Amino acid sequence: MVRDLQDAELLERICREVSEQTGQAVVVELSDICFIDSVSAAILCRMKSEQGVVFKGLNLFIKKVLELADESDKRLGSEFI
Repeated sequence: MVRDLQDAELLERICREVSEQTGQAVVVELSDICFIDSVSAAILCRMKSEQGVVFKGLNLFIKKVLELADESDKRLGSEFI
């Protein structure tokens, strides 16, 4: 899991740098991904909401994991408002 977290954080940094350099949203192709843990899913959701990163090629499993992570994040955020 540590490696997954490190990879997700690295992807987040790279996308942020590319977006800042180009002034455009980054598109990430994920069609070869068949598993994602909840921590990495939360980072991808953060990338989408904070940086406007677009994810393409999501299989149904990955799409559902990201949707659940996003819903969970929204519920947790509303508990502290």
